[in-house]
Amino acid sequence: MFARAAWTGLNLPADPTAHLPLERKLRVPLSLRYEDISQDGRLALSTAGHALSALVWSRALEHHRAREEFLREGIVPILSRLVVRGEEGRIGIRTPVEAEGGFEVVQSTEGKVRYRIDMVAKVFSAQENGERKPLLSILAEHVLTRPFAPPSQRALDRLPGSLSLDGERPELPPQGLLEEGEVEWFEAMAQEPVPIVFGIGHTDANQHVNSLAYLRLFEDAILRHLAALGLHTRRFLVLAELRYRKPCFAGEALFLWLRSYKRMLSLGYRIGTVAVLVEQGEQIERGRVFGRFEFEE
Repeated sequence: MFARAAWTGLNLPADPTAHLPLERKLRVPLSLRYEDISQDGRLALSTAGHALSALVWSRALEHHRAREEFLREGIVPILSRLVVRGEEGRIGIRTPVEAEGGFEVVQSTEGKVRYRIDMVAKVFSAQENGERKPLLSILAEHVLTRPFAPPSQRALDRLPGSLSLDGERPELPPQGLLEEGEVEWFEAMAQEPVPIVFGIGHTDANQHVNSLAYLRLFEDAILRHLAALGLHTRRFLVLAELRYRKPCFAGEALFLWLRSYKRMLSLGYRIGTVAVLVEQGEQIERGRVFGRFEFEE
């Protein structure tokens, strides 16, 4: 059993899969779309969803005994926190790419007991000469819940018998993303004038907005925000952390609150933005989705 401090976007280790036992670490090839690769060969952070699907959902969990138990009891792993970091590797559209990683079953150590499946992955280019260049590092925390049960029955009071507990990890509050890190702020937190409006195309079979849809919606809004601050937008998203407090649904319109900053590095700096999606008239601390995003030129 382990107890490990939480990893955030700013302290995600170089290889988040390094602690996984070899017998639980999988490797799968990935087939990329044309739009997954930028003009300078960097892999889009949105590819994280594809990597987790191929590596964990379609391999590690698809054939696990827990799958039948989940179906029988109506248990669904719901994404509660996502961290994706872009690495230095560059690829072409025909470069072979593979994902490596797996999952752990943990119990949260903050507040009421909640069980999670924490997925970790590393995406590499698979070069013919044997060299593997890192492209993405991924952490995705999923709370085990019964989303279609009555409210009093949604939380799990026990871990399904097909799963064994690997240890404990803290559960970070979503609001913590708004203040973390030593940075130089450009302005106060402010609401964007135009709301983000959700349609059926943003949703999935869980009957709410897909958790990965926020990644691109937030990125687009942040680039508009940076332009309004007089900053150029020829930048690439290299770090994203999303923490989900409450789902959004088709037909809703919510407002994004943003605050941008400069974070100094050993060589140069990054431009970043913290963001929270808030219902009209609601306090920021009661936002639905919180995020931190950083860009490089």
